Amino acid sequence: LIDGVLKSGSSFDGSDAEVLRASGEVRDIRIVGSPIRNSDGDVAGGVLTVQDITEARLAEALSRRARVAAEESSRIKSALIATISHELRTPAGTIHGFASMLRDELRNLGEDGVGSGVPLEFAEAIATRAEDLVRLVGDLTELSQLETGSVALQLADVDVADLLVDCVKTVAAKPAAVPVRVVGCQNVVARADRQRLRHALERILANALKFTTEGHVEVGCRPVADRVCIEVVDTGIGIDDDVLDEVFAAFSQEAHPLRRQHDGAGLGLAIVRRVIELMAGRVEIESEKGVGTTVRLYLPVSESGSDSGARDAAS
Repeated sequence: LIDGVLKSGSSFDGSDAEVLRASGEVRDIRIVGSPIRNSDGDVAGGVLTVQDITEARLAEALSRRARVAAEESSRIKSALIATISHELRTPAGTIHGFASMLRDELRNLGEDGVGSGVPLEFAEAIATRAEDLVRLVGDLTELSQLETGSVALQLADVDVADLLVDCVKTVAAKPAAVPVRVVGCQNVVARADRQRLRHALERILANALKFTTEGHVEVGCRPVADRVCIEVVDTGIGIDDDVLDEVFAAFSQEAHPLRRQHDGAGLGLAIVRRVIELMAGRVEIESEKGVGTTVRLYLPVSESGSDSGARDAAS
């Protein structure tokens, strides 16, 4: 290496070797060399740098092992989620179906003064919990599909204002503590999978309603450069700053007393982010404790463009 530098004037960068110390310890070294030239351009000498990279090599090996272990852990987790959701889907659906039938039968009997009281309460409780279980199994299945990349999108032009009105009507059909309305929604067309976008918006709205006991929930949309921005604003309990970055992680929930009063596995926003990113979009969230939370979805605008003007809708 030295002869190469001095005779040919060529440099070398990163020649690695092992050296044996007198103690018997083997160390990894890296040698870098470059020539020094005089004013005439002739090689007058050279500079050699010898660096001990033993610790760096060890750290690299440990990092590689940790990465492999993390990837294997993620693979096992995804496989476990997929297996559990697959095995639970049929029994959960069966329980929910029969519980709903029993509840309806008891309600009909109750009209004649026969079926009421404790049996009906039990049937309603079973049906409600079974519905929660079916929803959880569905979330696990969708999360597993998203993580394994087995989701096929059906991209099309989506009239965002119409979609928001439909979502609000669906959510408003269920009992809610506060009103939900679409405000200041412009005529914008996004390029997205309508069904999956609808499910994502319904998850966000349901989450906003769950933690908003006073005030309101509002949704709107507007063009932002080459994007369509969909905004959901609530006046709920808000989220602490120290956990705001974690709300999109699967199975993550803030340890707030009001949040712990409500059921949920912490999958809703995790699924929303993955779905929106799969559609080449992004999700942002802002929140202030005791004031409320704002969730924004940014999606690609339709290549065919969107109509100008504004559209106000209320529900």
